Order: sequence, then C-alpha cells, then structure tokens
Amino acid sequence: MLQAWLGAPLLRASLAFAGLEATLRWVESLPAARGREAARRVGVEEGERLIRGVFRRHFVGGECLPQSLLQYLLHRRDGLPVRFVVGVRRAGDGDAIAAHAWVEDGAPRAGAVAPTFASILVVGDERHAA
Repeated sequence: MLQAWLGAPLLRASLAFAGLEATLRWVESLPAARGREAARRVGVEEGERLIRGVFRRHFVGGECLPQSLLQYLLHRRDGLPVRFVVGVRRAGDGDAIAAHAWVEDGAPRAGAVAPTFASILVVGDERHAA
C-alpha cells in the first residue's frame, strides 16, 4: 500500500503536466520488480479495491483514470499480465457521452461495469487482446 500512497501524487502530476500518452509511455517503461514472490501479488479485483481506498483517503483524490493508471502500474511492476482500458458509452438520453477507465486481466468479473462501455483505448498484455 505504501507504493500506491507514494505513487498517487506522482501519477496525478504526470497526468496534469505530461498528459495521458506520455504517462502511459512512462508507466510502460518501468521494469517489473525482480524477485517478487507470486504469493505476494494482488489480483485485479483486490487491487481495484485497495487503490480505490488509497485515493479515497489521499489528499490528491482522483476518479477512475488516475486510479486505473496507478493500478496498471503496480500490477505491471508485479509482473502480472494486465491491460489498461478506456471506454465510452452514451449517458442517458441525448448526446452526452460517459467515459470510464479500468484494469483487466482477461477474466470476467462479477458486477464489472466495463462490459457496458465500448473500448476506445487498450494498452497492455497482448495475451488478453480482444
């Protein structure tokens, strides 16, 4: 959790000053941690819950985009085959569009909001590409 707590302001600053594309390039350039035990790895569902908790209590705050980017970064550091996804959908009546970002590992998740969004950006592990 310390990594998430320390990474949240760094990631928010990168998004604010460098933008999404540069932040993604930076995240993907980080090497996986060496010697990380598989038993210590956190799965996607638990990772989402933990990251949400960090952002809820952290002074930087943030919604799905910074939360998902931080989760993606930490899972990649752990060597997990995950994807970072951004999707859109129509929001109610009219021309409004809603966007959402999430991390997935290719396994369907109960109650996941992601299937209701059409993916417009997918970055990450090729083994789970649609």
